[in-house]
Amino acid sequence: MAALLERRRALLEGAFLPAQYELRAYLQSPDNSNYIDLGLAAATDVDYKIRFTVTNYDTAESQLFFGALRNGNKSERFLVKTGISPNTLTGGKTTGYKLLHASPIAGKMYEVDVNGNAVSVNGVSMGTFQVQQNWTSGVNMHLFSVNGWTNTQPLYVRVHYLEIRRAGSVLREMYPCVRRADGTAGMYDTAQGRFYENEGDGEFSAG
Repeated sequence: MAALLERRRALLEGAFLPAQYELRAYLQSPDNSNYIDLGLAAATDVDYKIRFTVTNYDTAESQLFFGALRNGNKSERFLVKTGISPNTLTGGKTTGYKLLHASPIAGKMYEVDVNGNAVSVNGVSMGTFQVQQNWTSGVNMHLFSVNGWTNTQPLYVRVHYLEIRRAGSVLREMYPCVRRADGTAGMYDTAQGRFYENEGDGEFSAG
């Protein structure tokens, strides 16, 4: 039922994909070797909205599933991730980031929207954070990993939607789907009319 509702939500948002692709409710990576290179560097003037579900917070390390670091520096980060001991969700950009949820619930969908230096979760304002002006990561953002920060364990994250914006223009609007010709799961970007598949070692699953 949840998967059906998510597909309906995507259709209401205008996710009419080409006939070669079948819209799905989520994309999931079965291990830590899969990722999508989004073809854009993180920067001060880049905003994002990501909708996701973490199915298991009881892990040995944080779940790193979107963003990039500058020069591998964990204090200069553009990302959304989970924390451990206690379980948390954090997100932000440049050198500013914010606690988004102190005790997130496994299996619950969260939508994080970062606009300028303001952030909301599921439509509720979490306030603002300080950002460094004229900052850029220098490397492209990844989905299902944080470019420059190594995942060392399986990911328990399902991504339902990703939007990346700059100056009010939508640069990426990505929905989970399957390519009908060969069953390959990935994300279709309606802003570019492009299908993104795994650039790692394994395969994504879509539900």
